[in-house]
Amino acid sequence: MAMRRVPLLGTGVLSILIGSLYAFRAFGPTEAEVAQWGGFCMLAGLCALAAATPRSYPATLRLTGAIGFGVLAAAQILPILLWFIFHGMSISDPTPPSPFTAHWAWALPHALLFLGAAASAVRLWRNT
Repeated sequence: MAMRRVPLLGTGVLSILIGSLYAFRAFGPTEAEVAQWGGFCMLAGLCALAAATPRSYPATLRLTGAIGFGVLAAAQILPILLWFIFHGMSISDPTPPSPFTAHWAWALPHALLFLGAAASAVRLWRNT
């Protein structure tokens, strides 16, 4: 495997892991939109794994991957902000209440995913 594909693969795996936490409600009962966001993140991770393609693939596929990674990076901004905003508070709706309390440190995986997705988007964009 070429070393240039490692960030693409790592971004895909991280996206699937982060998305699965939200999709499978690891943070307690939350709004349906949170679980849908997790499903989106998992799907984006699968697409990221597919985008770890060699340069011999068509430029349109690499361009589509660059746009997808850009969207994945942009999708991380809101969770990063919300983990900081809700630090020390319960993030679940009150029916039923959850003992889980938000902490700013949960924003770190999102920040890492943001950096990986942005770097992957730039890399794919330059290779088209």
